[in-house]
Amino acid sequence: AEALAAGGQDQSAGEVLFAAVQALPHELRLNLALARWLRTQDRPSEAVQVAKSGLQAGSGPVEALIEFGEASLEIGEWEPALQALSQATERQPGNWRARLGLARAYERGGDLIRAGEYAGGLPKAAPAEAYILAARITILAAEAKGAPEQVQAAVDHLRRAASKSPGNPNIELWTGRAHEVAGRHAKALETYQGCLARFASEDAESYGAALLGIGRSAIATGELSLALS
Repeated sequence: AEALAAGGQDQSAGEVLFAAVQALPHELRLNLALARWLRTQDRPSEAVQVAKSGLQAGSGPVEALIEFGEASLEIGEWEPALQALSQATERQPGNWRARLGLARAYERGGDLIRAGEYAGGLPKAAPAEAYILAARITILAAEAKGAPEQVQAAVDHLRRAASKSPGNPNIELWTGRAHEVAGRHAKALETYQGCLARFASEDAESYGAALLGIGRSAIATGELSLALS
């Protein structure tokens, strides 16, 4: 299945995994591989059910708890995700996927300060998206706590992400937000303006976030005409 997926044959890989799980329904490794494949196919609801089977098959190993928690977050079920990822973090406090997943669960539940407590500790090998997520949560937690000095950790995360994924516009967007939370409003305005054109054709949600950032920063710097435009 891994060879098929690596060769771009995603559907064939899925067929192999489904057949393998049917033949060996209690094999944890196969359940987790199928759950991950389903998530790559934008089928998180099915991934939740498969990961849940993995929990039952393996008596709740950390890998299954993480997979179940991450898939649950993708379908908006943050409470079971919080429970599963809390258990995973308790068992393996140094597991960065468990910690970052738990941070996401707290964020979804509206507890940004608790989320920030679990957003660090990423290894150098973590992917760019993990660093961007950690930066986002760290920035929002610093804002919620009124602790702008904590934004520097997010800036460090974003630099690491940029080294792994050059040109990713989300890095620029959250760099702007970091400047904003730290009170560097002129720098935030410049950064938001720099990424606006790139988002126009790539990501409508982020384009809107950049526009709002420009508005807030323009007000903070006294450029009311720009804010109104």
